[in-house]
Amino acid sequence: MEIQKLSENLISEINKCDAGFIVDVGVHKNGDFGDLIDIDFSNGRLMGHIALWSNGYVFYNLFDDTKSENWEIIEETHLDASALENSEIKMDLDILFSKIREYI
Repeated sequence: MEIQKLSENLISEINKCDAGFIVDVGVHKNGDFGDLIDIDFSNGRLMGHIALWSNGYVFYNLFDDTKSENWEIIEETHLDASALENSEIKMDLDILFSKIREYI
């Protein structure tokens, strides 16, 4: 999995949601699981986080800030997404974006 290309596609999808998300991207080299790209996004109500590790670890979640503290709408973790096909990862992330669109 090419995390740089995947992160660019994800940022593009976040911006396509047309929900006024503020996007913050962090790149961290040589972490516990390799290189990490952190994508955080928020529009005041919805907050999301996507972590892409170069070893194949993928994590994302989405929170509704109007609910009680840490109210999660969706969370998914693939401890070894490197075993997944890119189409499977894309399908999982499509679910994330369908939830985002549902809540905006």
